Amino acid sequence: MKLFGLLVDKSVYSPAVGHIVQMENIGDSAFSTGAMGTAIGIMPESQDGSSNVYAPFDAEILMVVRTKHALMLKRNDGLEALIHIGVDTVSLKGEGFNVLVEIGQKVKKGERLVNFSKQLVQDHGLDATVIFVVTNTDSFDIKVTQELQAQLGDEIMYARKKKE
Repeated sequence: MKLFGLLVDKSVYSPAVGHIVQMENIGDSAFSTGAMGTAIGIMPESQDGSSNVYAPFDAEILMVVRTKHALMLKRNDGLEALIHIGVDTVSLKGEGFNVLVEIGQKVKKGERLVNFSKQLVQDHGLDATVIFVVTNTDSFDIKVTQELQAQLGDEIMYARKKKE
C-alpha cells in the first residue's frame, strides 16, 4: 500500500522458523487468553540445538529483559510488540540466551535479534515456543495467519492502526 508516496507495510513477519502455534494453544495463560494482547507462537526449528529470533518488521528496540528471554519493539506506526522466548524461561536467568541488540537500536525486518539454545530450554523441561504479542492490540485491527509452518519472511499477522 502506498500512503503519501511512501510504502507502508502493515505485515508482521515470522520472528522464527518453525511450526505455528495459535494463541489459544500457547502454554502460558497470560498469552493464550489474550490478556497480554493478540499473540501467536512459533515452535522454532533448530540446528545443532540453537535457534534464532528475527525482527518481524522495521522497529526500534524499546526494552530487553535482564534475563534475555524477552524484548519489546515498536514499529513506526506505533505498534508495540513483545517477543517472549519460551514459557517460564525467566527461571534460566539468561543462561542459553545471546541478545544481539540493545535498547534504542533501530533494526530492519529479518535482522537477527537473539540466538538461544532451544536444546537447553527443553533440557530444563521448558517450552521453547517463541511468542509474539501485540501489546497495544486495542489500537490495531489484527488478522492472524492460519498457516501451520513459518519460514523467515512469511507473514504471520497483519496489523493496521484503527482510525481515530
